[in-house]
Amino acid sequence: GYGITDAKTSTEQDSDITASVNTLKDGAPTELNDLNKIAAAINDDADFFNTVKKYTLQYAPKSVIQGHTSGFLHGGQDLSSIPGSSTNRIDSFPFASDANTTNEGTFGFKTGYAGSFVDPSGNYFVAGGETNPTSISGSPPTGFHSTIYRKNSGDVGDLSTAKAYVSSSQSSTHGYISGGATPPSNAIRTIEKVQMTSPFVVSTVGDLSEQKYYGAGCSSSHCGYETGGVNPGATPPPSNLNTIERFPFAVDTYSSDIADLTGGRYGHAGNSSDTHGYMSGGSIGPDHPSGNTPWSSNTSREKFAFANNNNAADVGDLASAFDRRATGVNSDVSGYTAGSTGTNVSTDCLLYTSDAADERSSV
Repeated sequence: GYGITDAKTSTEQDSDITASVNTLKDGAPTELNDLNKIAAAINDDADFFNTVKKYTLQYAPKSVIQGHTSGFLHGGQDLSSIPGSSTNRIDSFPFASDANTTNEGTFGFKTGYAGSFVDPSGNYFVAGGETNPTSISGSPPTGFHSTIYRKNSGDVGDLSTAKAYVSSSQSSTHGYISGGATPPSNAIRTIEKVQMTSPFVVSTVGDLSEQKYYGAGCSSSHCGYETGGVNPGATPPPSNLNTIERFPFAVDTYSSDIADLTGGRYGHAGNSSDTHGYMSGGSIGPDHPSGNTPWSSNTSREKFAFANNNNAADVGDLASAFDRRATGVNSDVSGYTAGSTGTNVSTDCLLYTSDAADERSSV
């Protein structure tokens, strides 16, 4: 009983097919609409990968939390006059341009050889250190302190004991102070962590593999590292160390000796990229400061990968040699060493990003 006029036109057929497809895409049964759910979850963002990448770079924990726009320097010994004395200055320099430091004010005590860390909001912390300029190898030093100072907030707590010549590293929530020396010249192995938000809780999390001071720290997003240093209690003493130790941020535990530097090194600066730890300058001679061998300032720079337990490799040179603890500072793309004693007291820029060439630094 049907005629040709009862059939649908091609346009009507196309419309029906399109409606059926759309129903299948947006109105499929629960067990079949996973793709639709995923699309809805990402707001149908065709550039979702880059959106996630941008968010990750902005908010994910990073190892380079030493500053966002500027680098900070703290304390030290002012050698503009002899004898030098410890200072309580806080200086900064911009990452965006090559410029000299400017004074950011002072903190409540004079100190050198202290630890430091910066929270994600850019609040700068200084912990421990020594006020008396007498070196650790001289007459029993005095003026060691345990104070933890936060820029613009003052004294926010204390370490477990007064100590100096420490190493520092950090996660996105805590600063870590490891090793160091207590008066008169006793090397220690304690690792302490400092909560970077009020109430600034301080706790001991474990020990290094051996007692040491004059080492340098660096940080990945998951672990803290302690490199080199001096162990005056080693047999036979003294001993310059080539060890690289690692401890996790996720749990409180002891550190483990995982790799070696190219040789014994102390008084060096530590830097961190997202993928590598860097050690630069310092002294690499066969003796330590209390011995008879002259200190050997050097320009060498070496790095090791956070992803494995391989030994460090020499990757370039500083623009000038230094020893006795320059400050290591990190931006998102470069590492910096600043100050210290040696052939030149200056600010050096070190390229350290994993996709950048290893090269000589510039002043």
